[in-house]
This record gives sequence, C-alpha cells and structure tokens, in this order.
Amino acid sequence: MTILISGIEGQLGQALLESYSGDEKILGLNRNQFNLEDFNSCRDLILKKKPTWIINAAAFTDVNGAETEKEKTFKINTFGAANIIKAATTYGGKVIHFDLDTQMQHDYRQVYASIIGDFLGASSSTIIDTEFNAYDTNRL
Repeated sequence: MTILISGIEGQLGQALLESYSGDEKILGLNRNQFNLEDFNSCRDLILKKKPTWIINAAAFTDVNGAETEKEKTFKINTFGAANIIKAATTYGGKVIHFDLDTQMQHDYRQVYASIIGDFLGASSSTIIDTEFNAYDTNRL
C-alpha cells in the first residue's frame, strides 16, 4: 500500500510523517512537488504514483495572508482538495481531507461569489461533498 501525504512542510503534514510506523510506502510531498492549484499537474502525479490513500494535509493557513490573498486561499483549500478527489476517483484511490473552515472564520462571500455561485457561505467540505457525492464526511 502507498500513502501520499500532501503538505508535509506544515504542522499537520509533519506530524503525520513523524507518526508513520507501518509497512506502507509513504510519499510525502510539499507545495513545490505537488501543485494543488493545477488540476493537470495534480492529476498527472496522482495517476503516475496511484497511491492507495491520499492524505491531504495541505492548506493555506496564514489567516492574515488570507485577507489579502482570498482567491488563492480558496483555490488551495477548496479546489485543491477537489483536484485531489477528482484524480483519485479515476482509479479508486481513497482520500482523507482535513478541512480548515473553523480556522478561517472571515466572511469571504463577496470574493467567492463568482467562484462558487450557489455555495455562498458553504464550507469546502460541503462543496466537495456535493460535487463528488462523498457522503462519509466527519467533523471533529
């Protein structure tokens, strides 16, 4: 079994790598190796490696930076996760995605209105669940 972990330079990604102790092959990738904003790049890497599991620990978590880079934040945190899921579903890969909507409490509705349309104010998990019919979402 191969497990791909995205976001290995962040706190969660580092913790996941440090906690690894199994026989599985771990492929840890940072933002330079795995560009979540580019679907083709994301898909190509996933289809080349075909990991059994993908743990998406990548996110734009700089709350102050998110104020000035709202569109980039949404692209990484929502569409990035969607890109992973789209690619993984083509071959049956499984995805674990960590949602940061509780960390990002600001109102970005005006910026996102043109991007997400009817999902105004919805969390990224809601958008992904709706698009991909992923009904097994759990919140901690």
